[in-house]
Amino acid sequence: MSTRTIFTGIFLWLFLMGVADIARAVPLVSYTNTYDSGTTTWTYESTITNDTADLLYDFVISPTVEPLSGADLTLEGWGAADVGNISPYFVHWMADFGAEILPGDTMGGFWFTYSGSIDDNIGPLPYTVTLWDQVNDTPYSVDGQTAPVPEPGTVWLIITGLGGLGVLYRVRKPRTGVKDTIRNYI
Repeated sequence: MSTRTIFTGIFLWLFLMGVADIARAVPLVSYTNTYDSGTTTWTYESTITNDTADLLYDFVISPTVEPLSGADLTLEGWGAADVGNISPYFVHWMADFGAEILPGDTMGGFWFTYSGSIDDNIGPLPYTVTLWDQVNDTPYSVDGQTAPVPEPGTVWLIITGLGGLGVLYRVRKPRTGVKDTIRNYI
């Protein structure tokens, strides 16, 4: 199998994966979780990316521990966090009219705190977002699982891997210069 065939196959596979991701676009919620040893509290902060064609106006995250406080996003039109301190726990925000997360936009600042030791990192959490279907003029909800913010090292690893494949392609590419052309005619 030629190198060109392999690279064409890889390109088509990546292209089709990208098309499939567009077709099944859902809101993505990434998070960071930081510990403050002085207060023995964690701050779990989320960022929402609206990868749909609709308006995202409601966000509920379901922690496995009791939330102590949550972000007040009234300046952004999202109101203060409604915190549920009885199991099953929840932290809920809702946007005012006109403050929705538009298609393709990202909004951060959604956070809540909980107490615990350095070992009490809760990690990925389930969430629900509610969107407004602009075509049918109706709301609908989507459930998901938060994902950690990717490390810069992971992105760098992917870039260097693709660069290595490119170098491999260039090295194996047959050279056709003037000398090679002359040799072919002799």
